[in-house]
Amino acid sequence: MRRKHVSEKQWDKLSPVKRGIRVKALQGLQFMRGGTTLNEASKRIDLDSRTFRRHIRGALLKTSAGWIAKPIDNISRGLLIKERRMLGEVPITVSGSKMAQLVGQHHAATKECLHSGNLEVLKKFDGVYIIDSSRKRHYFETDPSRIEELESKKENAEFYTIYRVA
Repeated sequence: MRRKHVSEKQWDKLSPVKRGIRVKALQGLQFMRGGTTLNEASKRIDLDSRTFRRHIRGALLKTSAGWIAKPIDNISRGLLIKERRMLGEVPITVSGSKMAQLVGQHHAATKECLHSGNLEVLKKFDGVYIIDSSRKRHYFETDPSRIEELESKKENAEFYTIYRVA
């Protein structure tokens, strides 16, 4: 049986150090999807290019022009979500960029709702759920008063990230 590459390992099976590296690597992957080369992205996130490539291997494609990022990936990542009827943000593990993108869109919508008072941005998440890597459904919180309450409990809001490192 072959050993799994680090990019194939589930988030929960990674050490805290490897989780931190994966978070950086996923940020670098976003830069690559925006048109940055692998070497430029690895410099921006302060990782050796070999380490960077090892952590996002499943999301890369080798071409004659070099490495390019696939539009979607199946790399496991730990995220925090505002889940309906929960007391705080819930740590979950998702298996890929599609679910992570939906979580990011919900975070952006809650932020916009809080700053502008626009309740319409949350309506598209009403009844919407994501499925975590354990196949459990998590419904997004769409009640503005609950979102405000959850935000008020957050520490260091200016340094907030949706990635769960611990």
